[in-house]
This record gives sequence, structure tokens and C-alpha cells, in this order.
Amino acid sequence: MVLIETWQHTIDLASDIALECLRTGAKPLVTLMTDRLWWKALEEIPEQYMRKTPRHMLNAIESTTVWIDVTPQRARAYGFDYNRWLKSTEDAIRVDYPKITELGKRIASRLERGSRVHVTSKLGTDIRFDVSKRPAHVQDGIVDEEDMARGLVSTQLPSGKVEVAPIETSGRGNVVFDTPRALKGRLITDLQLVFEKGRVREFHAKKYEDVFREVFEATQGDKDSIGHFAIGLNPKIELIGYPSDELALGTATIGIGANKGNGGLNDSSFEFSGTLTKPTIDIDGTALMVDGRLVL
Repeated sequence: MVLIETWQHTIDLASDIALECLRTGAKPLVTLMTDRLWWKALEEIPEQYMRKTPRHMLNAIESTTVWIDVTPQRARAYGFDYNRWLKSTEDAIRVDYPKITELGKRIASRLERGSRVHVTSKLGTDIRFDVSKRPAHVQDGIVDEEDMARGLVSTQLPSGKVEVAPIETSGRGNVVFDTPRALKGRLITDLQLVFEKGRVREFHAKKYEDVFREVFEATQGDKDSIGHFAIGLNPKIELIGYPSDELALGTATIGIGANKGNGGLNDSSFEFSGTLTKPTIDIDGTALMVDGRLVL
């Protein structure tokens, strides 16, 4: 079965995907959400009801072979310019994906052969972490047999990044994100994370630090452990503060919290990442990127 989640704005696209599923012998199940229901539920439904486990969806997922989400982003919830995001997304989908795949495999090979990663930037980032024996995944918009054998069972469009889960106890140093990141309808700017023995020892932000603190303190598990590292490959992504920023060519992204889906060990209800522009990245002392330019 193919589970297809759609919004009112993408019904036609979901219908076309469902039709293609039927043509191949697959059975689609299409679910629908609307703006009115989404916002009314957030505004009017008690939290204890919203937190209840949707058992009907769990039963559907147990029978699902492929899950396709074609819901548009909720700009009001994230706090970014939806029209800018939409234009950037349309451009970023129309890129040379075979070229991205080839480049991504070369970077992934370097990461998997190496161990010690050092990321710096002119704005103050200086962090080291270990990726020894961790698989590096190439997100290129296609999940093939090789991907599934390595545990990569999901992708996205637009796409274009190499990602790896650092050893959770290895992060040490400072990260200064020079791009904003949307959270609870606010754009957190100039967020700085200070790592010690893999965990966030302290954090600061120029704007909306209180929003980050509120969400961070309300979550559980390995929320403060380093969990994510990605190198962007897509030349058409525009940096707007949404997680798609980490696809942008010439950037690096570092995150904390949940990472089991990417081969890590962190178990948490929290996952957060930020993006660096024009970083310098060394692997075991050899440059992979200098001021945002790949050197392969």
C-alpha cells in the first residue's frame, strides 16, 4: 500500500500520484488536511486530545510500503516567507540530479573513510567531532536498493545533501549559525551552541533566544547531544530559515537531538539544526571545503 498525505492545495498532485500507483498495481490510500481544520484544531482542541495516539494511522502505517507526503509548508507555523520558499523549491527541483548523486557519493566516500571532522567559519564556528564507522547518506531524491540496504528509506524533493550522524559523545567547540532558523513562528538569529563532550553546555541567540529555550526545555531525551551533520549540494536552494536550507550548495548544517533515522543513537522528542554559509571543513586534516567551495 502507498500512503499519500495531501493538503487542499495539492489534491491534483496527490491524485496524479495515486493514479500512477494504480497503474503499477499498488494500492493508494489518500488522506486530506485543510488549512481550516489545521488551524482550528490548534486553536480550539485541548492539548490532551491532540496528544492522543492516532491508532487508525498506526494501523495504516503497519500496512504501508511507501509513504508520500505532498503537503505544502505551513508558513505561519514556521515564520518564513511562503512565496519565497515556493519559488526556491520549484527552482531547486529542476536541477541535475545525476550530477548531485555523483558529487554526493564522492563526499560520502571521504566521510566514511575518515573519522575526525573539523568545521570552522569566519564568524566564529570552531567545532570538532567524530564520524568513525558511521554511514554517510546521499539524499538525491531517489531511494534505491543500495540506499535501503544502508538503512536510508526516505528522501525528499527538492533534494541534494550528504548527511551523517556524528558520534554522540564527540562534539566539542562552538557553532555560530549565520542563517536564521524558524521555530514556533519566529526566526531565531545568530544562535550559538557551545559543545562539551558531545553535549550542549550553553546556548545564546541574538534574537528569540527565549523561543529556543522554551522548546528546548520542554523536550526530553538526548535533546542536547550532537546528532546531525550535513553538506549541501543543491545550487538552487535559497536560504530562508527553513530546514531545506541544509540542501544549499556551499553550506554545512549541524544539529542536535533525535538521529536514529540517520544511523545515530540519540533518542529524543527534540530535533534541531542550523546552517552555516561558506564554512571550511577538514576531514582528518585534509580540506573538503574551503570558505564554502568544495575541493575534491
